[in-house]
Amino acid sequence: MRARRHCSSRWWNARAIKILLNANTARLHGESRVEGIELTDGRMIEADAVIFAAGIRPNVALARDAGVPVNRGIVVDDHLQPARGHLCALANAPSTRAPATV
Repeated sequence: MRARRHCSSRWWNARAIKILLNANTARLHGESRVEGIELTDGRMIEADAVIFAAGIRPNVALARDAGVPVNRGIVVDDHLQPARGHLCALANAPSTRAPATV
């Protein structure tokens, strides 16, 4: 059950962590460290750290072979939970219909 709790958007929100999906970075701001991010839609976000995820294709062969539903990634619900068992789909593996947290 512990893995399921970490996949929940409530878990991330409780730690003041925002996950932005389909957000494109225009530029990073700061001198010796990142202080903010400017998105291509004009939004400015203050930040202490930035994590980038490259738009690569996930290798879903193992999940597919295990019977986990996949399309362009592992099919998950709004809490990043796959339909099968005690799994948590993270990184480039999940395929969501909407952002889990904004």
